[in-house]
Amino acid sequence: MKGAGYLVLADISGYTAFVAQTEIDHSGQILEDLTRTVVDEMRAPLRVQEIEGDAVFAYAHTGDFDRGIVLLEVLEAVYAAFRGALDNIAHASTCTCKACGRALELDLKFVVHHGEFVARQVGAHSGIGGADVILAHRLLKNTIRERHGLASYAFFTTAAVERMGLRDLAAGLTPHDETYEHLGRVEGVVHDLAAFWESFKSARDIRTVPDDAFFTASADLPVAVPLAWEFFTNPHHRKVWLAADDLDVEPSADGRYGRGAVEHCVHGKETAVFRTVDWKPMRYVTQAIQLPLGGHVLFTFSFEPSPTGTRVSAVYSPPQHDRAVQRMLLRALVTLTGRTVRAELAACMDRYCAMLRQRAAAGDATPPVAVAG
Repeated sequence: MKGAGYLVLADISGYTAFVAQTEIDHSGQILEDLTRTVVDEMRAPLRVQEIEGDAVFAYAHTGDFDRGIVLLEVLEAVYAAFRGALDNIAHASTCTCKACGRALELDLKFVVHHGEFVARQVGAHSGIGGADVILAHRLLKNTIRERHGLASYAFFTTAAVERMGLRDLAAGLTPHDETYEHLGRVEGVVHDLAAFWESFKSARDIRTVPDDAFFTASADLPVAVPLAWEFFTNPHHRKVWLAADDLDVEPSADGRYGRGAVEHCVHGKETAVFRTVDWKPMRYVTQAIQLPLGGHVLFTFSFEPSPTGTRVSAVYSPPQHDRAVQRMLLRALVTLTGRTVRAELAACMDRYCAMLRQRAAAGDATPPVAVAG
């Protein structure tokens, strides 16, 4: 059967030298743990097709992502988990062997291509193949490190960029091209993941906690984390479950919907202003809702994989203000209107969950799958 979609390879850089020059027992365990981290984070709708030594091959059908930016965010989340695991090995271990001492020499890179493929069956093994699959694999052997000095990156071919709808974002990335025998010239852009990681690490975590919450809600949904994330972060879907007449988004400095983005949510003559203060793709979003007197309410939506799909939790703080008098006035106001406000928040959560359950019922959601191998 013929299909089309995104072809993704995640490759652990420095694999061969690490294995050859360190103790086999510890290096083998470290690489196994890191590979498992990559596989676990490459969640549905990406389908992990095969583990190929130091590389993981996955794919997704074109329609599995409503917006291409979500695929980019999935890869950033994979890289963040990989680097976090690497730092734990390097800094938390008391082992003095070469493998543990040299773990930070490892890194991760991605290749993303969009093209056609055909399903194939060889004995008990099923998979996909075709010229575009060959090209995606060939792209792992490239000159990006030599030409641009990058060891950790995501290389998106022009075919992937165009299908993902990321031309504006790609304009700010590093252009790159490769030429291969029989396959010709391939153009694309390089996303610097080392720079992303530094920004990710330096960003302060801001999350609300249930201990002193004004409102909490949670639900188990039969969809994969990327789809639950997509329905929370896509302005088109947000307008529906927020029951807004209009939703205007001012993107963050890098042009993306993330930390620093501001939303104006219009309900009749009233406009609620949401400012994104923390953004951890596929994990959680924290936003501040502007209140009178210069105050705000913080709330965190978090997304955790569960045996049946995704557990989504929402935690809203009481009103916040730097000045005690205004904070007291705001809390008194919320006390008077608390029942109505909680009902409105619960209604939003119910609409959000209903939309995702409807998507799952229609057969468009990809549930979590076990990875073979």
